[in-house]
Amino acid sequence: MTIAIDDKDKPAMSALAFAIITTGIAGFLDAVGFTYLSGLYISFMSGNSTGLAVALAQGRDAVVVAAAAVIGSFVAGAFIGTILQVWNVMSGAVGVMLMQLLLLLLSMALVDRGEPFVSLLPVCLAMGMQNAVARSVSGVETGRSFVTGALFGVGHTLALATRGASHVRQAMVHATTWLALICGAFVGSLSLAQLGLLASLQICALSILVTAICEWCCRPRVSV
Repeated sequence: MTIAIDDKDKPAMSALAFAIITTGIAGFLDAVGFTYLSGLYISFMSGNSTGLAVALAQGRDAVVVAAAAVIGSFVAGAFIGTILQVWNVMSGAVGVMLMQLLLLLLSMALVDRGEPFVSLLPVCLAMGMQNAVARSVSGVETGRSFVTGALFGVGHTLALATRGASHVRQAMVHATTWLALICGAFVGSLSLAQLGLLASLQICALSILVTAICEWCCRPRVSV
């Protein structure tokens, strides 16, 4: 008989591979969502918060409502994702990814009804959930701060590396996650231009499904 080890204690997939895939997906969706969210982002809440403040100052009520809806959806997703992790629902990370998949399916259904803005709110929820399964790679917390944190981390850890080589690997992790976001956004932009919104969401849904399957199938086991 075998028992799966809790993935919070020992992740099934390589932590770096998991970070690259999930960050790439976030970049892909940010590029897709940027076109349909009036210049807002699906997972970049610093930019959305700035946009909210500027819209408030300028009295642009429609943008204020849109930004608040996106930010609120992201925060709600972070709450739900953390609940799934804390209570180890559906095997932790796998449960979160399956919930993300369901939200993307809901988003696709809304796209079919001709509601591009509303259709992406479930995706914002899904991206908030994704942050709950961020993992540490060589002491680097990946997936939560994205570009700003990653680029600061590159400079910071390279500076620390002048005192010891152990920090070089951390700088490489930061740089790799940044590149994953850039590559994801590049592919997302091409996908949207060539295939459209619905097909782009389908690609993301398939990516999340494959990642969840790998996470489940590769999870560590111990014999009892």
